[in-house]
Amino acid sequence: MLGKIINKLDPLLFSLIVYSIVSASLIIKYKGNLLGITSDFSFYHSFLHRYTDITLSDLSNELFNTSPYVNPQHREDWLPNPFYSSIFLIPITFFGNPFLMCLIGAFIGIYQIILFDKILHKIYVFRYQIFRLLTLTLIPLNLYFIKETLTVSISSVAILFILIGFSSDNKYIKSTTFILASITRVNYILIALALCLSLIIIKPKNYKNLLFIIAPSFISYIVMYHFCYSTYPGSGWNFLFYSYYQGINYPQESILNILGNNYGIDTVDKLMYWNISIIDLLKITFANPQIISYLFHLVVLKISVCLGFAHEHIFNSLAKMWPIQIFISIYFLLIMLPGYICTIFSLLSSKFTLVEKSSFLTCILFIFLSSIFIAAPRFSIGIHFFMIFALMRILEIMHFNNQSFQKISKKIKYS
Repeated sequence: MLGKIINKLDPLLFSLIVYSIVSASLIIKYKGNLLGITSDFSFYHSFLHRYTDITLSDLSNELFNTSPYVNPQHREDWLPNPFYSSIFLIPITFFGNPFLMCLIGAFIGIYQIILFDKILHKIYVFRYQIFRLLTLTLIPLNLYFIKETLTVSISSVAILFILIGFSSDNKYIKSTTFILASITRVNYILIALALCLSLIIIKPKNYKNLLFIIAPSFISYIVMYHFCYSTYPGSGWNFLFYSYYQGINYPQESILNILGNNYGIDTVDKLMYWNISIIDLLKITFANPQIISYLFHLVVLKISVCLGFAHEHIFNSLAKMWPIQIFISIYFLLIMLPGYICTIFSLLSSKFTLVEKSSFLTCILFIFLSSIFIAAPRFSIGIHFFMIFALMRILEIMHFNNQSFQKISKKIKYS
């Protein structure tokens, strides 16, 4: 009976219904205004106020005047992304309508799920409907995905461009959307490098064509880095030692003691603005085995953060959000962590295609590279689809093998 119901369900439609219900609940809870939970909203919202004389909405002016960025010296050397800030915050900056922002965010979330379904059809067709249903349904059950899309965060916009590129058959659309992603998010370079390395290592069909399609986005990224991304603090390598504001503050003191005694980096602010070169990083790392151990364990912690485990943030918001935090932690334990492990095991199996393996290796490398620098659960949105897919593929293989074993056992029994 249950099998017949599952077979009649449209997995995509069911996933969209789940996304709509959860999104509507969140919008109602916050009365149509999700600006308070938007990732780095104040930072990106400050761009038009600080760098232009354009007349903006009353709400936008009020939000800016009550933010720390009204002080000209607050992060004066950081340049917010002008592309994202100018285009995707228009519902606030020009119309002063947070609910319109939610509607656009809902459209982004719905469109991303449709793109996931399209990509899934290209990669693999499940033998059993239940696994396709679970794959698409588990996407909107990732509450970070709901939050990032509804709030039109910079991460969700970059992922949208990347998904459009992957799902399109037109090479010009692919190249254009990858370029747009490169000028949207500073960590685009990590997913681009992860993808290129995966294609070169796995060598799926027509991988060279995809490498040529991706190539222009490296040029646009370099241009954007020169004018914008390079204004962010430190050299980038400094964040290898950085654990603050990621829900894992407790390891920071021990590394600051080591760096402070030997290199004068004894505060979080000094560490954030530390322009350490790759050569100095290697010298420091191999000169002190204790630092090697610290960095190894810090990367492991950051991987768990990228996969959605909130660590100290759980207890900071436990009083008001304990049911949600329990759900998020369960999702991490049952879906994200096993899914990430499944992407690794899939590389060793002959039951996966080269396209699947290159997708999974991209996921593995991107999460690892992200965890070297700054970790946040929002960095895994979009990528979480491949972890869910890997988990469902492994479960389907186990289910198929179990059924085959039972059929063989019955034949032996009655022979």
